[in-house]
Amino acid sequence: MSADVRPLNPAQVRALSSLLENGSPKRAGTSAGVSERTVRRWSESEAFRAEYRRRAQSLADDAHVDLLAASAQAVQCLRAAMTNGTPATKVRAARAVLELAARLSDEDLAVRLAELERREAQRWTEGTSRLVSTG
Repeated sequence: MSADVRPLNPAQVRALSSLLENGSPKRAGTSAGVSERTVRRWSESEAFRAEYRRRAQSLADDAHVDLLAASAQAVQCLRAAMTNGTPATKVRAARAVLELAARLSDEDLAVRLAELERREAQRWTEGTSRLVSTG
């Protein structure tokens, strides 16, 4: 596999944008004024794939930021449902809050445990290297 580092041409950029928007090589080709086969061939190039990954990651990052921004409003909505809804709605909202809180707590514990394991492995490695060097 050769390293294709040439920048994308304008048609490739249009195809890439269309591909990210709708996922269809045929529509991407139409948007770029080329055939579906050409888009598929371009998608085999390292430069095209790298730019696709970069832009896809950027879109995912933007979506993540949007979700985080909306999460405060979602919590307010759940709180309102717990106090103002029907009994069944109150129970569903309360369950959602408890499940989300437990999941966040689990994720926090997993991060903390991984950090402790990393530190212990580092200490063990440093202790072993001292034993070997003094042995």
